[in-house]
Amino acid sequence: MNFRKVNNITGWVVGVIACAVYFLSREATGSFWDCGEFVSSAYKLQLPHPPGAPLFVLLGRFFIILFGNSPTTAAHAVNMMSAFASGFTILLLFWTITHFARKMFVTMGEQISEQQLITVMSAGVVGSMAYCFSDSFWFSAVEGEVYGLSSFFTAITFWGMLKWEHADERAGNDLAARSRADRWIIFIFFMMGLSIGVHLLGLLTIPAVVMIYYFRRYQYKFWNAILAFIIACAITGLVQAVIIQYSMKAAGVMDIFAVNGFHLPFFFGFAFYFMAIAALIVIGLRFKDNKVTKTQMSIWLGVFFVLLFLPYITKSDSSFARIFKAMLLLAAGFLAYLFKTYHTKGIKLALWCYAFMMLGYSTYFTTLIRSNANPSIDMNNVDNPMSLVYYLSREQYGEQPLLYGPHYVAQPKEDPDHPGYIAFKEGEMQYVKGKDRYISIGKQKSYEYQDEDMQLFPRVWDGSDDQGHKQFYADWLNLVQRDERGNVTGYDPPTYGDNIQWFFTYQLGLMYWRYFMWNFAGKQNDVQGLGNVRDGNWITGISFIDNQMLGDQSRMPASSTNNKAHNKLFLLPFLLGILGCVYQFTRDRKDWIVNFLLFFMTGIAVVLYLNQPGNQPRERDYAYVGSFYGYAVWLGLAVVAIVRMVGEKENKKLFNSILIQGTVLSFFIALMSFAWHTRESLPVALMIAALYALFTAAIVYAIRAISSGGQNTRLINIAATAVCIIAPIMMARQEWDDHDRSKKHLASDVAKDYLNSCAKNAILFTFGDNDTYPLWYAQEVEGVRPDIRIINNSLLGIDWYINQLRYKVNQSDPIDVIWTPQQIEGHNRDYLQFMADPAKSQDTYYNLYDVMKNEMGKIVVNEETGRDEGPQTFGERKFFVPVDTTLVKRNGTVNPNDTVVNEMRFEMPLQGNRLLIQKNDLTILNIIAANNWKRPIYFTSPYSNLGFSNYLRKDGLTYRLVPIQTQRPQDKWLIAQRVGALSSDMNIDSATKNLLENFVFTSKKGAYFDEENRRHGLSIRTTYAEAAGDNADIGKKDAAKQLLAKCESMIYSGDLPYAMISRQAAH
Repeated sequence: MNFRKVNNITGWVVGVIACAVYFLSREATGSFWDCGEFVSSAYKLQLPHPPGAPLFVLLGRFFIILFGNSPTTAAHAVNMMSAFASGFTILLLFWTITHFARKMFVTMGEQISEQQLITVMSAGVVGSMAYCFSDSFWFSAVEGEVYGLSSFFTAITFWGMLKWEHADERAGNDLAARSRADRWIIFIFFMMGLSIGVHLLGLLTIPAVVMIYYFRRYQYKFWNAILAFIIACAITGLVQAVIIQYSMKAAGVMDIFAVNGFHLPFFFGFAFYFMAIAALIVIGLRFKDNKVTKTQMSIWLGVFFVLLFLPYITKSDSSFARIFKAMLLLAAGFLAYLFKTYHTKGIKLALWCYAFMMLGYSTYFTTLIRSNANPSIDMNNVDNPMSLVYYLSREQYGEQPLLYGPHYVAQPKEDPDHPGYIAFKEGEMQYVKGKDRYISIGKQKSYEYQDEDMQLFPRVWDGSDDQGHKQFYADWLNLVQRDERGNVTGYDPPTYGDNIQWFFTYQLGLMYWRYFMWNFAGKQNDVQGLGNVRDGNWITGISFIDNQMLGDQSRMPASSTNNKAHNKLFLLPFLLGILGCVYQFTRDRKDWIVNFLLFFMTGIAVVLYLNQPGNQPRERDYAYVGSFYGYAVWLGLAVVAIVRMVGEKENKKLFNSILIQGTVLSFFIALMSFAWHTRESLPVALMIAALYALFTAAIVYAIRAISSGGQNTRLINIAATAVCIIAPIMMARQEWDDHDRSKKHLASDVAKDYLNSCAKNAILFTFGDNDTYPLWYAQEVEGVRPDIRIINNSLLGIDWYINQLRYKVNQSDPIDVIWTPQQIEGHNRDYLQFMADPAKSQDTYYNLYDVMKNEMGKIVVNEETGRDEGPQTFGERKFFVPVDTTLVKRNGTVNPNDTVVNEMRFEMPLQGNRLLIQKNDLTILNIIAANNWKRPIYFTSPYSNLGFSNYLRKDGLTYRLVPIQTQRPQDKWLIAQRVGALSSDMNIDSATKNLLENFVFTSKKGAYFDEENRRHGLSIRTTYAEAAGDNADIGKKDAAKQLLAKCESMIYSGDLPYAMISRQAAH
């Protein structure tokens, strides 16, 4: 039979099935988390958060146009793009598995038999369909996020290199044919360049790609293979540093030189740099063997290296150091020439790869174009090359230490020249675009820590406690210091052993292997797991294992066992994957190394790089789908393993080897997957290891028994396929209900409810991804309430975001932020520390506007830079905002019967024994002071950091700043007192009108709501209950009944039960 024809047809059938699955289960509209931002960016070609995804945005826009270019179909179109990209990923996985499986039967030139062909096709179907229905990949496949498209680029890069391997094998010793095969290498570098414009995860295929090249073109030797792997890692690092960072940084340096040095237009130096690179590439491609001189080659390589490493050469060092760096690079170029004297073929291939990778990467030029159009969503304001550099480097998110750095309770050094102030290390000079030149705004700053607080392999590192990271470290590792009464008094620094423990138990165990087992063993529920036995663990469905691991599961409440994400896979996908893994390791070590590198680099290597602190805001399994892709390859190869083991009855050594190796591997993976519960993990691991041995032996002997002792190959194929195909069928059956999002509209509904809770021309402060991105989607795509200015508190500490507030966006008027752009540039006024001014009474309330403008905004010039950097302290923490009672009654800020105060007085609370206000909070105070009650100001949560929470009144889902002392009638409710519920004052008439007339909840009956969706759905239900209670308290019982009736009619209790568990609590 024609292998190629059967392989292509079967692959396309699998791909169509996968596309159909994802089409039918895709999200109906915008989702939570980053999806709203990405759909909004695609709809208007805007700039999402760093480092951006320009290719995703461009392709998303193409799909939006393809599906009608309508606000009502935009999210549907982007979700469709993810669905199709994910479906094609499954197609490529099928071809990847069949490539490996075929090599286990025949070598190049040999004809595959009919039964072998059936085995290979079965392996491809089993592995690809299992991955199609895997928990983590399916989740990303049906929403408008980058991970579905990123997975496609990972798959096509890996598959493309296997196509090169196949083409190179067919070429044999034909040099011309081998050269033609090298086109596949250029193709995969183009794909990697394109993938940068989606997500950087695609670059992690490079080590596997390099090893395929090494195994094909060179004779295997152990130390040479190690060297090849080191080179592969170096290439990965060079792509990350040189292609992604240094190329744009070098172009930015050239632009600064051209603009500031020669008064040329912006972008002249930027364009010149890339034109020079293109010219060097063309020159290099024109070189011919034996016709290029040593001098020409040395000059060419030297200039090329200097341009590539220009940012390194131009660092702020002495002139001698710069010359020395240039000489080093020239020497490096000369040495590179010596290794390939008069041999230009390798150089030309490298140049083609570099050129096509840069061509793919050039999608980032669109960010510069679109940012200069000043769109509504313009993250980092990337309107010049230097802003693009900062955008790509994700500077606003900071960096995590990897090899050496401070621990979580490390204290910054004190500045010896300024006692009482923190010492900073200075980095590179930063620039902003001025009117006709680049303006230096000071050097990057980072804390300088005590030497004794620095550690090797610092896994316990994040001392910020705004998300509970510090407390989580201490609780997990038992580092909490307590007094005699049990009160927390401090935290112990971690030992090196604590770092290792955190790495293996939390970062690997909880944040990788737990996700791995979700996909191939089973999942407890959809509640975020924090290491407790009730939430988010992996299960098997085998009671004696689950009970040993998590306690008696029969005693779990119905809210847990009826959770749609309670998926039992009975370990079958896991056991098959182990079997396929050890079989490939035994029979085809080189291919195993290649696939293992894909599995490792997209999984455990990502864990090492991310260095995650505890208490993450969400589950992170989507980051490791590339690793699960590699495991799905082994899962498919289990079909080959079973067929070959059954048929090779005499090869007892093979059988014993696979049995022993698989048992050991199963034991260690199971042990690591529950490592945070040491006492339970060992017996669980032993049970699973024993189960693998029993399963493998039973399957092999059973199939031998029914196939005449392994002689009937057709029956062996049928039986092996029947056993293995159970895995994807069971995965589909168990997981369809918790991955079908086709009936859900909650994210867009919640966004509309937030926006419709606000008065006209309002300012709305938001605080997280899920009360920001869905609102952006509702405004930018569906056109809901474009008069409202949405301000994200997390971004308010950055100069470019504050400056964007000065301009009209959609129908929202500009906002006065008091300070000039120069006053908030770079690190200016990043934070101010409270130090009581002895000349001022601390019992007096001071006018907020005067303090912000004249005290915190006063000019303090740095003598070294000549720039205004502002003060570092302020002397009072009691403030007032004057109230024009006539104005606030006329514009609807207060109700006619409200008792209005003449001054809104508030006191900033101390944090411990100190008060440090960061730029984002300073900006909130500026906006409140300058607004002077002219525009409505709302918050999505009762913000208490600055001390004015008593002046916040609920108008629906939002809290309006009002000049009245608010009341909390719910404090009198018996149930609120019993459960210690938080309460708020509600603007009853306004809220009731909003809830009855404006709020929407359009999800269809039978929709699945995961934990994050339930949190928002329950927030809506709670708001209705609160409003009903307030109406009942003042005698408006009919209104209360109407509210409760509407809530019940909108939200089906079968989809959103009243007693669903959530992380750490029950509702």
